[in-house]
Amino acid sequence: MSHVFPDGREYPIAFASRSLTPSEQKYPQIEKEALGLVWALKKFFHYVYGREFILHTDHKPLTHIFNPQGEIPPMSATRLMHYSVFLLGFNYQIRFRKTGDHANADFCSRYPVSDRKDYRDESEIFQCSQLGRLPISRKDIAEETRKDPESKSMFEAIVEGRLKSNIHEYSIQDGCIFRGNRVFIPPSLRKEILSELHDGHLGVQKMKNLARSYVYWENIDADIAQLTKQCPACIRFAKAPNKIVHHWLPPEDSWQRIHVDHAGPFHGKYFLLIVDAYSKWIEVFIVPNLTTTSNLPYFREAFGRFGHPYVLVSDNHGCFASQEFAAFLAEMGSSMSSHPLSILHRTDRWR
Repeated sequence: MSHVFPDGREYPIAFASRSLTPSEQKYPQIEKEALGLVWALKKFFHYVYGREFILHTDHKPLTHIFNPQGEIPPMSATRLMHYSVFLLGFNYQIRFRKTGDHANADFCSRYPVSDRKDYRDESEIFQCSQLGRLPISRKDIAEETRKDPESKSMFEAIVEGRLKSNIHEYSIQDGCIFRGNRVFIPPSLRKEILSELHDGHLGVQKMKNLARSYVYWENIDADIAQLTKQCPACIRFAKAPNKIVHHWLPPEDSWQRIHVDHAGPFHGKYFLLIVDAYSKWIEVFIVPNLTTTSNLPYFREAFGRFGHPYVLVSDNHGCFASQEFAAFLAEMGSSMSSHPLSILHRTDRWR
């Protein structure tokens, strides 16, 4: 398989070949050449299917038999007709290339590998490679599959083709059950798999996403959710529910409860905001800075005009958290209450 670059140069992407079986060696030459085309398309199916590509062959009769714009010759052998039907599923052009210019593909036929040994299909290799990522071995899974009655029954149903639903999704590799690329885990090994999935305390959704890449069993999502709910670490560090908001009771008279905060700087100036919870009256003072010493004279002025409040509510920030301010309130006979949300509610409209 090759790719042609914009400058016209052709570079190989992959090479593939196999030896003919004893029965295939008895094919006529034209059918051997056709078999090579069909086998190559099956080998590189995921690369060429759905794309336009060019088939090069050094056997010129095939350019007429497999021409996508032509018709299958009625006198063609049955095998060639079957190959032509298979090729109808591809978007291709077929071109003749003489043998002298076909060396990149011809090389593989000159150096055959007669002993195939035990090479697996690529999909089988990928499936089995998934097992290497698990904390248990392939042998353990296969052994427990044979021991567990339910798993063994499922194994036999797949082998014999008796599985009632989605049988095309299941396969057997090395004694293990696969659903797609995910290996089926027998009940005796599920606790260990769940423990591995939850090792980083990823949370329910991330654990499910991870599990979908490697393992499968019925109700696996429910088992993951149950494990997370019972995990002491997850419970301890789970996001705490929002606290119930308790509203202030409405005061019975003016200046019983006041809310204080600062605004600014605006043009280099800070403002002290004092809001009466009863009348919503607001006092605004321009203060030089946010220290307690600079703010106390303005509190004394406001208290001198309206009286001493029972409760002063602040966000417990800056000058409101100092010992000097606490001593001032004690002197006035007022108490302090910290409630940031109430401060925002009362004073933000005046900022």
